[in-house]
Amino acid sequence: MRAFTHANLTSYWANVIDQLAADPEGACSPEAAEWCVLGVSRLHRLLATGNSPRSAAPDTTRSPHSTRNGTH
Repeated sequence: MRAFTHANLTSYWANVIDQLAADPEGACSPEAAEWCVLGVSRLHRLLATGNSPRSAAPDTTRSPHSTRNGTH
């Protein structure tokens, strides 16, 4: 579980950080805040409890700049 979480943080979430750094205005959007705060919090929950319900797992196919319908 730790290996999965570490890999997710250093691959997917590191890329998200780079995207947000390149677009500070977009990084301040409510969608980006929601996506990042909840996504990383879920990883913390997974490590702390060993439990991450499938329904609460972040959709790593989206980006913080996507809208709910998947468009940019």
